[in-house]
This record gives sequence, C-alpha cells and structure tokens, in this order.
Amino acid sequence: MVARTHYFLQQALRSMRHAPWVQLVAVSTIGISLLVLSSMLLVLRNIDALSSAWGQQVRLVVFVRAGELDPTRDALKRSLAELPEVESVAVRDREVAFAEFKAALGNDDVLVDGIDASLLPSAIELTLRPEHRNPAALSSLAERVATLQGASAIEEVAYGQDLLEKLSKLRDGLRDLGLIIATLVILAVIFIVSNTVRLAMFARREEIEIMHLVGATAGFIRAPFYIEGAIQGAMGAAVAMALLFTLWRTLSPDGESVLRFELGYLPFEFLPTPIIAALVLGTSLVGIIASHFAVGRFLRGSPSS
Repeated sequence: MVARTHYFLQQALRSMRHAPWVQLVAVSTIGISLLVLSSMLLVLRNIDALSSAWGQQVRLVVFVRAGELDPTRDALKRSLAELPEVESVAVRDREVAFAEFKAALGNDDVLVDGIDASLLPSAIELTLRPEHRNPAALSSLAERVATLQGASAIEEVAYGQDLLEKLSKLRDGLRDLGLIIATLVILAVIFIVSNTVRLAMFARREEIEIMHLVGATAGFIRAPFYIEGAIQGAMGAAVAMALLFTLWRTLSPDGESVLRFELGYLPFEFLPTPIIAALVLGTSLVGIIASHFAVGRFLRGSPSS
C-alpha cells in the first residue's frame, strides 16, 4: 500500500513538473480566488468580534427630565433595579456627565466653556446580565422601561440602537456576500483544476492507453490525477493564506490584534487555525472532485475505455 501510494505521488509530481507554467497559473489563480473569500472571512470574523465586544460593554441609559422630583426618580430607579435583565443600576448626575464630556473632547474642551452643566439631563445607567446583552433584548427592555412606575420622569431611553442595528445589517450582508463568493470560488477551482488535469492527461494519453492495454484499473489511472488536484488546491490555499497574512501584518505591523483609531481600538485578529485548516482541506477536496470529473470525461472519450 505504501509503495503504491509513493508511486501515485511520484506520478502526480512528475506530471506537474512537465508543465510548470500551467501549474503556476493554476495555483496562482486559485490563490487569488481564495484570497477574496478568505479576506471576506477575516472581515466577517472581526465584525463578529467587534459586535460581541460592544455587546458586552453596552449600557441602557435612561435620561431623566430636568426638574423631576427626587421621589419620582427614586421610584424609577427602584423599578429599573427590579427588572430581571438588569445586573446593576448607577445614577450619573449631570455634573459628572458634563465633566466626562469635556474630558472626551480633549484639547477641544474650550468649545463648551460657558455652558452650564444643568443643560444636560441626569441619567440612570443599566448594566445588563451577560445573557441579555444583545440588540433584541435591549430593544425589548427599552420598550418595557416606558411602562414602569416613575416612567413619567423619562425623557429618552438610549442604548446605541442605531449603531448596533447597522452593525447587525452589515454582518448579515457580508455573510450573504460571503456565500456568493464561496460559490464562485468553488466553481472557479473546479474549472481551473479540471482543465489543468485534462491538459496533463492529453500530454500522457499514450501512456494512459498503454496502461489500459496492460489491464490497469480505472482507479489506478485516476489516483495520480486525484493527488495532482489535491496538491493544486492545497498550494492555492497556501498562497492565499500567505497573501492574507501579509496584508494583515501590513495593517497591524506590531502583531497586535487591534487597530488603533482616535476613538479607541478595534479588534483585528487573524483567522484561527481551524478555519485555515478547513480552507486548505476544503480546497484540496474541491481539487479532487474537479479531477474526478476531468478524468471521467477523458476516460469516457478514450477509445480503449
């Protein structure tokens, strides 16, 4: 069994060495096609990470009308604290909110000089339990807050809903686009590998005819071409991963898993090993399937078949 496998591998490598430029074009084209798909996966993975990170930090903020009496605000705070989704409740006075706003402006804090802190509303921040930190739970809770005791003191309820909804729509759109790209990449790999294998079979058609005449089975003839298709797929995937890693390190030259922006940090992690392995193995499998189709068509058209 080992000797036969070694023979099949030798035949596959010999076939590839006989047409190096064809192999180079095939592997490069597969690599570029797969680079598009893997780039989409990289972006989607980091958007998921960003959504999860923001979801863990999200707060539901209840703004209280200016001039509301303390008993009303206290009743509202107690009602909010009793909600089963709420982990903790914190009251932020307008003076604290104004100081944080000025600090966020940095050197531009002179823009708010002369503005009275009383113009800002007081706020009650709700930290939710981990299982409820998602857009659907936040939206449902925001609607329920308006029905609580003391709700008359509420001016507005906010939780960054616009940003979360846009991020969710972007993620869903990228997933749909990723499925389309994956389908196109699979078709491209099948087309490239099958045509490359057919060229190799035409180059060795006399050898294949002789193998037919001496009684070689179809499986014996097919095996080297299956290996060739698998190698082409794996090499194309390796090229794509190398290019993607180079692009990732260009955007994150210090190797950290974040991108720095003026407003903070965004996660930017490379694809995990299981996804990379799945891409390589999956592309190899597609290469084998493409080789199977190409060899089958060639053998059916052979006079000795």
